[in-house]
Amino acid sequence: YEGGWELRNKYYKTSTSPKTFSYINKGHKSLLVTEGMFDLFSLDSMLKDKIKEVDILVLNSVAFVNNVVPILTNYEKVLLYLDNDRSGDLATNYLLDICPQSHDCREFYKGFKDANEKQMSWI
Repeated sequence: YEGGWELRNKYYKTSTSPKTFSYINKGHKSLLVTEGMFDLFSLDSMLKDKIKEVDILVLNSVAFVNNVVPILTNYEKVLLYLDNDRSGDLATNYLLDICPQSHDCREFYKGFKDANEKQMSWI
């Protein structure tokens, strides 16, 4: 979104400056929000064609949750696929409170930390 890169492999993860969220606006009325890019990749694999019907926002860190609020207000439906942990709970509850069109979608990977962990359990 601002020119930074998320860099990952199985041994190392980092990012370049500026670190911020990633936003893909395809002109849809619904927005799918994840915490990380691997969650997005997993959801893309598991949800198949549904990903084609939504715009996408990857936080890259829950620290950016306040920064994305103006984007969320442009959507009729906001699908929150954040992590099942304390920071994911806080971010999800915050967004549900300030963005009435938001929906907590974490039931999809109940029992797992996130979508990526659920998909990895299938292997």
